[in-house]
Amino acid sequence: NAEYMGIFMEDKKRGKKEAKAPKEERKVPKTESQEIEKMTYTTEGLIDITESYVKACESLKVGEMLNAPKFQLENTMSAFEVMDKKMDYRLNARNAMTPKKALKMGVIKPAKDLTLKELIGIIDEMMTKVVQWIHGGAVAQTVYTCLYILDENLYKDNPVLLAYFTGVLYLVFEGQELLRACSCFRVEDYTYAHILDQIVPDTLADIEIKFSGAEKFISTMASATGEKKSVQEGLLTRMKLMKGFLSLFAKFSSGDFNGESIEKMLVFCEKQLPIVQSTILEGDEKMSKAIDPTVIDSFPIVVHVKKIPVYTRAECYEKMKILFKHCHIILEASLLKEIFDIWRILDQFAHDAPSVLSRAFFECSLFPFEDFRYFGKTSLLDLNINAISHYSKNVKTFQTNQVFKDYMDKLCVMTREGFLIYLRNLSRHRKNVEYYYKDLGILLNFSHMTDQHTLAKQKGKGSSPLSNQFTNWSLLINTKFISTFMHRGFELDLYSLHELPYIFAYLENLYTSAASQRKLIIMSLLQVDTPLDLDKIHEVPSLNKKRKKFNNVQKLFYDEMFFFEGLAFFSKAMSLLVKGCIKEGLIKSFFTDDLQERSAYDKRTGLFQNIAYPEHMPYEKYVEIVKPLAEKKKEEIYEMAKNLFMQAKSRINTLITTEPTLRNIEHLPNELLGEMMKIFINNSLLPFKAQMMKGNCRVSMSIKVSPLSPLLDVTPISKQGFNMTSPTHLSLIHI
Repeated sequence: NAEYMGIFMEDKKRGKKEAKAPKEERKVPKTESQEIEKMTYTTEGLIDITESYVKACESLKVGEMLNAPKFQLENTMSAFEVMDKKMDYRLNARNAMTPKKALKMGVIKPAKDLTLKELIGIIDEMMTKVVQWIHGGAVAQTVYTCLYILDENLYKDNPVLLAYFTGVLYLVFEGQELLRACSCFRVEDYTYAHILDQIVPDTLADIEIKFSGAEKFISTMASATGEKKSVQEGLLTRMKLMKGFLSLFAKFSSGDFNGESIEKMLVFCEKQLPIVQSTILEGDEKMSKAIDPTVIDSFPIVVHVKKIPVYTRAECYEKMKILFKHCHIILEASLLKEIFDIWRILDQFAHDAPSVLSRAFFECSLFPFEDFRYFGKTSLLDLNINAISHYSKNVKTFQTNQVFKDYMDKLCVMTREGFLIYLRNLSRHRKNVEYYYKDLGILLNFSHMTDQHTLAKQKGKGSSPLSNQFTNWSLLINTKFISTFMHRGFELDLYSLHELPYIFAYLENLYTSAASQRKLIIMSLLQVDTPLDLDKIHEVPSLNKKRKKFNNVQKLFYDEMFFFEGLAFFSKAMSLLVKGCIKEGLIKSFFTDDLQERSAYDKRTGLFQNIAYPEHMPYEKYVEIVKPLAEKKKEEIYEMAKNLFMQAKSRINTLITTEPTLRNIEHLPNELLGEMMKIFINNSLLPFKAQMMKGNCRVSMSIKVSPLSPLLDVTPISKQGFNMTSPTHLSLIHI
C-alpha cells in the first residue's frame, strides 16, 4: 500500500520503533484463482512486494488500476522507477568512486607524497578536462571528475596542486559567468552546475602569490630529489602556462578591451606551449587514475551526461594552440575599420568552429560597454556611413537630416545584432534568427522611405541607381544573411539528397539577385543609366578608365558581380543534375505527393517570406521551374546541366582578367568545374552512377563567401571524387 509505505518511511526517519497502519486500508478484490499474500511490515527493513503487486494487477479488469488514498494520478508523471539504471540516478552511488575511497584504496596518493613526474601527469590530465570544458562539456562531467580537486584537504598540502587547482576553479567559476552572459550558454546547451559551491575562488592577485610559492617549491624539490632538468622545466612551464592563461582570461572578460596587453599575454602563453608539448612524456601515465567519471554518481545533484570529445594529453595542448590562434583573430578584428573586412573575419572565425570560450571572448569584446561602438572604439554609425560612401559620394551630406538619423539608428541596431548572430549562427538555431529576418524586412522599408526623402531634398536631380543608396545597402545585408543561413544547412548536413533540387533552385534565385544588385551598383559608379554588357566594359575607353579608378572595395563589387552569376549557373546545374538522378532512380525521393514536398520546402525557406528583397521564391514558382523537366528525358536534363556548368566556368573565368584586389586569387574553381564537365563527357555519367549505386555517394555544398571579399582556394581533387574546400571562404561541392 503506497500510503502505508509513506508513513513507514516517515516514522522510520523520526526514529519510531513501529509504524502505524492507516485506518482505512484499500481492499483489493480477490478471485478464485488468485490470493493476495498478507504482508507484515516491520521496522527492520523494507520488503520486496513486487510479486504481490503483480498478483494484484492480474485481478484488475482492463481500464482499472491500483490507487492509494491521497495519491493523485498526475503524481505518477514525476515518479521514477526505483533501482532502474537510467531513472534512479542514486543506484550507482554505492559503486561510485569518491576522493576518500580512492585514497583509502590506494588509487591516488596523498598530495604531499607526489613526485614531480606525478605532478606533471596530474596537471596534464587536468588540462584535458579543462579543454573538454571550454569546448562545451559540462563542468561536472569534465573538471569535477578529477578526484583531487573535489576535496581541498587532498591538495592543500602540496603548493603545486594548491596553486594549479585554485587557478582552475577560478577559471571555472568566472568562466561560467562569462558564458552565461554570452550566447554560448544557450547555443551550446552549456550545463551550468557547480558541485563545489562552498568553495569561493581566490582573487587573481592571491592566485599569483600561490603560483610564485609553487615555483619555489618545484625548484627546491628538484634540488632535493635530484630530478632531471627536463622534468623540472616541464612542470615550471605548465605553471607559467596556466598563470598566463588566467591573466589572458581576465583581460578578455574585464569589459575593457586592451589589444596591446592581450597581445603580450598571448605571446607569453604561446612561448610556453612548445616546451610543454615536448615534456608530455615526462609525466607519469599512471596519474590518469586521478580522473574517474564514476565520481559523478556520488554528486548531490543529477548530472545529465552527454557525449563529449575525449582528448589525449597531446591533443589538449594542440587545442590550446588553436584557442590562442582564435584570440589572434579577435585582435586582428579589433583593428579593422571596414565593415566588409569585419564580415570577412567573422565568417572566417565562425567556420573555424572555435571553442565555446573563444566565441565568448569574441562576443564580450565586440561591444564591451553595451553600446554601439565596435570594440569600444569605432561607432557603428561611422562603419555604415563609410561602407555606403564607397558607392555614394553624397551620403555624408545627409547627416543632419532627421529621417536619415532615424534610419541610421535602426541600421546600427541591426548591424550590432547581425555581428552577434554571425558568431552564433554556426548552430543555425531557427528561433535565434527568425525575428532578425523579420526585422530585415522592416529595415528594407525604412531604407526605401529614406531614399525617397533624400531624393526629394536633391531638388529634382532625377532618379538613378545611385538614388537608391540606402536601399542598396539594406539589400546587400539581406542577401548576405539569407545566403549564410542557407549555406549553414550544407555544413550541418541538414539537407537530404532528394531535397537538393529545390535547395539549389532557391540558391540560384538568391545568387541571381545578388549579381543584379551588384550590377546596379557598378552602373551607379560608372554613371550609366541604361543597361549595358558589363563583360565588355574594358572595350569602352571612357568606362574602362573609370573602372581603373575603382578603390579596392569597388573592385570587389565588380568581381562579385561575375562571381555570383557563376554561382547562379552552378546552382541551377546542380539542381538539374540531382533532378536527373532522381528521375533515373539513382537518388530515392521520399516525397509521396506535392503536399509533403511543399511542407518541406516551406520549412527550409519560410523564414524569408517576410523579406521583400531578395524576392522570396514560393513553392508554386519552384514548381513552374521544374515542371517542364518532367517531360524531358534524363539525357536532355544532363545535357542542360553540362551547358550550365560551362556557363559557370565562363563567368568565374572572367575574374582572371580583373586587376588584383584585396584578395590574392591563386587558384580559381576551374579544376572543380573541369572535373564536373568530365562527368558528363566521359562515359556518360558512369563514375557518378557507380558512386550512387554503391550507396556511398554524399553530396554537400558549402559556399563560404563573405560579401565583397570572396577568397577562392582549391585543394587537390581527391581520388574518391571531387573535394574543393577552402579554409576561409569557398567550398563548392564534395561528392
